[in-house]
Amino acid sequence: MITQQMISKLREMNATQINLNLYFSLHIDWNRQVRGSIQEWAAAIKSDVRWVQKVIRKGIASGHFSRHAQDPDALIFNLTTSAVEFNKFTTKYCKHYKFLYCDAFRKLPVNAMRIVLIAAYEASIQSNNKNKPANTVRIHKDELLSLLPVDEVKFRHALTELSKADELPIHFEEIKQKDTKGKEHTFIEFTFTEDQIAQVLENHTEKSLLQWSIFEHQMDRAITDKHYEAILSVAKYLFNVLGPSYRDLARQIYQESLDVLLTQVRTMDKMEPDQLSAYYRGIVLNFLQEPLQHLMVETVTRLAERESIANTLIATHQQLSEKRVNVNSWIGYEPNLFNKTEITQLREQYAFLQECTKKWMKAKIQSEINKSSRQSDEHSSVATEIANDLVKSLKAKTDSVIDTRTVVSPRLLVRNIEHTIIKLQENYVVLLDQVIRDLSPAA
Repeated sequence: MITQQMISKLREMNATQINLNLYFSLHIDWNRQVRGSIQEWAAAIKSDVRWVQKVIRKGIASGHFSRHAQDPDALIFNLTTSAVEFNKFTTKYCKHYKFLYCDAFRKLPVNAMRIVLIAAYEASIQSNNKNKPANTVRIHKDELLSLLPVDEVKFRHALTELSKADELPIHFEEIKQKDTKGKEHTFIEFTFTEDQIAQVLENHTEKSLLQWSIFEHQMDRAITDKHYEAILSVAKYLFNVLGPSYRDLARQIYQESLDVLLTQVRTMDKMEPDQLSAYYRGIVLNFLQEPLQHLMVETVTRLAERESIANTLIATHQQLSEKRVNVNSWIGYEPNLFNKTEITQLREQYAFLQECTKKWMKAKIQSEINKSSRQSDEHSSVATEIANDLVKSLKAKTDSVIDTRTVVSPRLLVRNIEHTIIKLQENYVVLLDQVIRDLSPAA
């Protein structure tokens, strides 16, 4: 999607860069990797391959793009947000209005392009506010100029060029208003047509990749959009569970589990989308079992280490403050801010893994319950109860390990957590055996 970060970098981009970045923002996958070939990218924006190569090299140097560490051919777009990173409450973005991808927009002078894109961004944000019309936006002239590499003369020239663009009808006018203190302010009010605001393109990159995978497995029947959505919803859940730190792992599990699904299920069209989703979720959870154990150990270990160091520094800060030592100049930063962001991220990651562990346990136990001939509402609740109990036990044991009042040896910490998880697995097996015996028909 077209993010606030991309809008803030417009002053650094020429026309080819703007068009290429707009195209990239519509063709990234959940790892923010741009899909397709450089020939396709050049053809899409009606440019030359040589110029696109030059833009990419310049973008890598400026940090707009990057190459994947394990795959040098993979191009990562850093100025955007993928669908799994999107938060409707906090992410500010511009919709992919169709007019931003038309020839009339591409023909505009670069400063006129920048102005239209900024106005479209404001219109997209405003469209979420029901009290204001989505097709009219008013931007302070000083704010507009701060985002453009132009002076007053070039700004006026850009507006003149925009007014001449008959193929892209965007009405604008200059409005002057006085504030409560009598100071006059200048605003530029842009008005888009209803069709311009209504026509929005969507990113279907992941769906296209899924369709190609199904084609490669020579599926003999076409499946509906609901079946595609059933698979993609489980895959998106996987990416959300593992979080931004493990996007590559999520992609690996997604691909491997999808291969298993397409090998085992040759007639998806005969399954209901809900059935397909449940079946695929079970496959994904099986693939998650081993990584979950590793990630839980890694996350809890890092969390304990960071909190131990942070608390030690905070204690030192307090002791030196009592002695009236200028602590900040002595250590160079505020200890209470030390690793605060990283600790928060680790805690969120830990919560994700706990939830995923619970769902994995529940799915495995539910699978055994479904095999029993004595199914009932009471038996169906057993899976949830056992999963909840095991996760509570895991949380209690790991929380007791994360005791930051004393500095924990990382090696000892890892050994303790591994021992805890092994014990929990043993408990899981014992409880599962008991459930199966209880549900088995009487001899």
